Order: sequence, then structure tokens, then C-alpha cells
Amino acid sequence: MKKLLILLFCFSLIWLSYSLGFIVGLLSTPKTHENSPNLNESVSSDSLLDFVPDTPEKVELLVMSIYRAEGGEKTKYPFGIKSLKYENRTDRNLSKYDWAKMICRNTVVNNLARWEKTGDKVTYLQFLANRYCPINGDLTEDEHRLNGNWLRLVTYFLTKHKNTL
Repeated sequence: MKKLLILLFCFSLIWLSYSLGFIVGLLSTPKTHENSPNLNESVSSDSLLDFVPDTPEKVELLVMSIYRAEGGEKTKYPFGIKSLKYENRTDRNLSKYDWAKMICRNTVVNNLARWEKTGDKVTYLQFLANRYCPINGDLTEDEHRLNGNWLRLVTYFLTKHKNTL
């Protein structure tokens, strides 16, 4: 009985954290389409390439930058999450957007821990890009081209919204 109560308490805390994250996400979700960045521009030195999502606010900023980089409101796959069958998700009462946002947030947080453990010399965003949107492997030419722009797009949107930190 004691273990069940502890389990229920932990589940409640997790649910509460996701609910609060969802509310913050609703408040920060843009109501209009963002202008597309110039993909021919090089990443500038103040582009936040060394950005590390070490606070909940920075995690949310990165998650929403990924959302915008992956097509924002115009995309079929929110946050670029293609690996799930959203229509088969009956165990959660979340929309496709909310489910994808939760997965994206988990990916950002989990990869921060992985990056810190590796001691890699690459920046966190480069580390995340190699996992979230790899440019190596069994990719089509279009996937390789699109994935190659991911880091530039994410840093563009981070830079554009860095004053919200």
C-alpha cells in the first residue's frame, strides 16, 4: 500500500510538471507564422550556438525554437516528431501538438544529461542536432539537405527570441 501511494504521488508530480509545461507552451506559442530565415546567412558569433538549456525557461525557449525550425503551425509533424502514430495514442489525453511537445522537451532534457556525461568538445546544440536531426546515415538527398539546415534554423530562432530569457 505504501509503495502504491508513493507511485501515485510520483505520477501526480510528473503529470503536474507536464501540465504546467503545457500551459507555459500555450502562452508562448505564436499566433502568426514566423518569417523564414535566410538559410544562406552564416551563423553569427552571437547566435547562441553555445546555448545550454539549464533552466526551465531555456528549455521552453529551445523547444519552441525547434517547433518553429520544424515548420511551426504549417507542418504535418509538430516539433519534427515523425516516429509516433499519434492517432494510436489512447493512453494519454493529449493533442498531437501537446504529445509532440512533451517528447521534444524530454529529448532536450535527456540529451542535456547525455551531453554533460560525454564531455564532448562540441556544443550542446551541435550534440542535440546530431541526435535530433542527423546528417549522417541512411538518408535521402532531401533529408540530408533539410537536416543540414536544422542547427542554423534552431539557432536563428533562439537568437531571434533571446530577449525573452
